[in-house]
This record gives sequence, structure tokens and C-alpha cells, in this order.
Amino acid sequence: MLTGASPVYDWRELHRWGISEARLPAGSEVRFRERGFWERYRWLIVGTVVLCLLEAALIISLLVNRARRKGADERFRLAVEAFPNGVVLVNNQGQIVLVNSQAEKLFGYSRAELIGQAVEVLIPERFRGAHVGHTAGFLASPQRRAMGMGRELFGRRKDGTEFPVEIGLSPIQSEEGPLVLSAIVDISARREMEAELLRERAELAHVARVSTMGELAASVAHELNQPLGAILANAEAAELFLEQEPPALDDLRAILADIRNDDERAGEVIRRMRGLLRKHELEREPLEINSLVEDVLQLVSGDAALRGVALNVDLGPALPKVAGDRVHLQQVLLNLILNGMDAMAGQPREQRRISVRTRSDADGRVELAVTDSGHGIAPDKLARLFEPFFTTKPNGMGMGLSIARTIIEAHNGRIWAENRPEGGAVFRISLPPVGSNQVIK
Repeated sequence: MLTGASPVYDWRELHRWGISEARLPAGSEVRFRERGFWERYRWLIVGTVVLCLLEAALIISLLVNRARRKGADERFRLAVEAFPNGVVLVNNQGQIVLVNSQAEKLFGYSRAELIGQAVEVLIPERFRGAHVGHTAGFLASPQRRAMGMGRELFGRRKDGTEFPVEIGLSPIQSEEGPLVLSAIVDISARREMEAELLRERAELAHVARVSTMGELAASVAHELNQPLGAILANAEAAELFLEQEPPALDDLRAILADIRNDDERAGEVIRRMRGLLRKHELEREPLEINSLVEDVLQLVSGDAALRGVALNVDLGPALPKVAGDRVHLQQVLLNLILNGMDAMAGQPREQRRISVRTRSDADGRVELAVTDSGHGIAPDKLARLFEPFFTTKPNGMGMGLSIARTIIEAHNGRIWAENRPEGGAVFRISLPPVGSNQVIK
């Protein structure tokens, strides 16, 4: 013990002799005390406890996230299963990772047969990272028909039968990488309905053409009477030349040439009539629009002459061909010209003019315009001209322009009407050229 103001003790000696610190006088100072376990390892213990707590929190977080993800995956699977159409989920390697029962029914394969199967799908470029390629496998026919603008995509069932489909593609990001969700719709019923509508439209267009030809009966008869009358006169003249001695062979040769020409004229009239009167569904082929216009003008020229209407034509040079049905497009043009002549019935004879003009616009589309010099169209009726059963004629059925619009829209074109500032109306048709998939709006 050291002397001083307060007693001082050596902890080692106290521990050696077994003296308890509780027996020391009040205010005593104990020196050289050894640190306890807590004092020596306090920070290590604290660090270890904190680390354990962090690890526990991380484990709990992972378990919670796993449960959430499992719940989300389950909800996603239930949503896919409840979808009314076929659903196929494809990973970045082009393998099927999920299908629903509708896809099983659609293709006739079991889920086990589809999962893991390699399939390529055509993906838009905005789906970066997704598998890109042509359709193949069970989503395409053996001819590898690709999905895209203007092309059809076919599904192939397990039994080998094919059916038309539409596919909606959606990118999905997952922990395993980008996925593509394909919603597959069997459009067989829709195609059958579209085919039925096409047949009904062709039937209605045929009835309208027959009705139109009835309006042209007088002019057609006049057109046929001219060559038939000339043939008869030439035949009578030939009989007279044959009675001469010797027969006037040179005159007979000239008469026979005239008869042949008149016969060809009459045959051309009948050919144009038969073309418009025959019933057929809409067909597409490359057409020269100017040639089509000339055919219609020849057919209607006789009626225009009887009505005192002057026909003017302005055909643009080197126009691109359009893909269309010649008879149906002739029907539309014929209807527009006859409507224009009807609109000028009350005009003085010298003011009755129909102009037909063709041009190529800045976008490469072919435009056909039919202009009359009548009184124009009332503004309140202009917007309704192409509605079914709407007519401005006292005895009209209101189907001609409606059918015309249907035909033009079937050609991916547009038809509209305008009033001219100088009087009269103009009907315009715009058609895409061959090879163009654009729809004009």
C-alpha cells in the first residue's frame, strides 16, 4: 500500500492474497487491474453482433423478395392461363419457357411438348436484346411464311393442318434476361367472314353494274347500230358488184375490209359490255390507269353525245401502274361520269362538260379526277355522299357512290368529293402504286 491522501492498492497483490475490493477503505485506489473479457473484446463483440444483424436482415429481405416474386410469378401464370387466346413466352435463346392451355388447344401439343422447344419469332427492332429472326417451328408453315407487312402468318397444328394467325409481341425484362410474350389469335373465323363480305360486295357491285348498263342501253344500242348498219349497206353493195361482168374485185376487197372493221367495232362494244356485266370477285393485277380511262370513255361516249355533253380527257404521262381489278375500277369511273352527266341535265347544252384527268402526286400515288360543270353539291350533303342509301337524285337508290367507296377502299385507296370555286363538282380517287403497302387515309 502506498501512502498519500488516499490509499492505493496493487490489484495483483489483492488478487494474490484473495482480498476482496469490498474490504478496502472508502476512497481507495486500485492500480494494475487486468481488463475483463468485455473490456478486451467489446468492439469485436459489437462488430460481430452488428454483422449478424445485417446478415439476418439481408436473409429476411431475400426471403421476402422471394416470396413476393413467387407470388408475382404465380399471379403472372394465372393471368396467362386466364388469357382467352394462346400465349407463348420465349426467352432470349428462342426457347419456349411458358405456354397456357389455350396454346395447347390451338396447336394440339401438350405443355410438356412445347416447353423448351426452339422457335424463332420476328421481333420489331425496338425489342433490342430479344431474339430476332423469321418465324419457324410450330408458328409457321413449311414454306417459312414470315410475319410482316402485307404477309400472312400461319400456325401449324400437330396433325399438320395450317390456320391463319395474328401474333402480338411484347418485351418482358426478367432476372433470366429479356423475354418475348407472344399472344396468338386464330383468325380463321375472321377470314371466313371477310371472304363472305367480299362475295357479298362482289354481288352488290355486279347488281350495280347491271343497273348502270341499263342506263346506257340507249347509247349502247346506238353504238351497235352504226357498225351493224354499215355492215348491212356494205353487204348490199357487195351483191351489186358481184353481179357485174367481170366482178369488181378491187371494190369487193375494199368492202370486205370495211365489213371487217365495222365488225371489230361492234365486237369491241360487246366485249366492253360483257366485261362490265360478268360477275366475278375482286381480283388484283397491275393496271395502266390511262388505258382503263380510255376504255370507259369509249363506252360512255355514245351516251354523252345523246345528252349533249362534251368529254375532255387529260391523261398524265408515264404514270405508275396500280394493283387493282379492272372491271371494278371501270365501274367506279363509269358511275362518276354518269353522275356528272346527270348533274348537268338542267344546264345549257354548251355548258355541259365532263373532264377526266389523271396525275401522279408528290407521294407517287395515282390520282384520278372527274370534274363536271353542274351546280355543285350542297354543303350539308357533301359529307354524306358516300353513305349507303343517301342520294341527291329523285329516283336514285343511293348505292352507287357507296359501292364506289367500298371498291376504292378495297384497293387501299381513297375517294372524296369537292365543290369547285368556279362551279360544279370534282370527284377524286387516289390509289397506291404497285408494290406499295400503304393505306391512304
